[in-house]
Amino acid sequence: VSFFLTPYLTAHLGGERYGVWCVVESILAYFTLFDLGIAACLVRFVARLHATGARAELSKVVSACLGLFVLAGAAVMGLGGAVVPLVAPGLERDLGEHGDVLPFMLLMLANLAVTLPLSTFPTILDGLQRFGTKSAVRLLCLALRVAGIVWAMETRPGLLPLAFVFTATNLLEHALSAVCCFRFLPGLKLSVGLVDRTTLKEVRGYSVDAFLAMVAGRITVQTGTVVVGGFLTLAAAGHYAIAARLIDMAKNLLRAATTTLTPAVSAREAAGDFDVTETIRELEAQMIEASNNLEFEKAALCRDQINELKRMVSGEAPSKTFTYGKPRKAKARKDGTPKWTPRG
Repeated sequence: VSFFLTPYLTAHLGGERYGVWCVVESILAYFTLFDLGIAACLVRFVARLHATGARAELSKVVSACLGLFVLAGAAVMGLGGAVVPLVAPGLERDLGEHGDVLPFMLLMLANLAVTLPLSTFPTILDGLQRFGTKSAVRLLCLALRVAGIVWAMETRPGLLPLAFVFTATNLLEHALSAVCCFRFLPGLKLSVGLVDRTTLKEVRGYSVDAFLAMVAGRITVQTGTVVVGGFLTLAAAGHYAIAARLIDMAKNLLRAATTTLTPAVSAREAAGDFDVTETIRELEAQMIEASNNLEFEKAALCRDQINELKRMVSGEAPSKTFTYGKPRKAKARKDGTPKWTPRG
């Protein structure tokens, strides 16, 4: 939707002011690294603990993640509050006018800082595999956001009104997600007293790899807009951001397809319906057979699946591109060696 709104926003804000929006958006994207991979960790633990009915442990994990997010939000406001006043004057000079750039950046920074702890609730919905509910909430708030953008641009075009619309709809989206979470988990408790050192260690052990993946994503996607805006013009930064959004759309499609993997596998593993060890053994046999038959592409796929399953068992974050194929049954050849054929 943001991509298709681009011509409308550019026409009402102007190319330079839209470029400011894109540069600020890219700068603030780096502050989302304060997520620290905790959201990925929370998805897995919610799926596992909900599947086993361990509500007390679930409340501990959610409370720990929420507490870490609150600290991260405070750090975002502290660091961002020092950086934004240094960046805003330069953007205003490039824009050629003084006005709402600084308050716009501060409001968007506050929006991000508040979103970090509130993101606990849509993440819980992912862990519960309530994707339909989460999508319905997001679509409702998206419709309200689009209507708010059109109203703001038709009445008082500017960056600050746009920031107010995004902040209001963002808070509404997370508030509705919180209501849904407590409806699906009526026994969920959130308290500082539930946070202990053991739970924090579990969260840290899983979130490290997810954090490194986030760093790579920010460097490859967001840096370009900041560099173009710094060395060329704000209008050029806006044009670059439009092209980058096309690539981001493709990545979002892949991300949407793989979002269900972690909670689904974690829930089945916790419920005893998914024997990871046995699956790894089966995949190893498939890999050896494919290698002996010179089917190296199939062998490489099996190898990647084995590595990802081992990472999940050890508590690490799965790769963004990991897909799991169904294991295959073994049949005996005449010489007694195993012959593997697709199940079913």
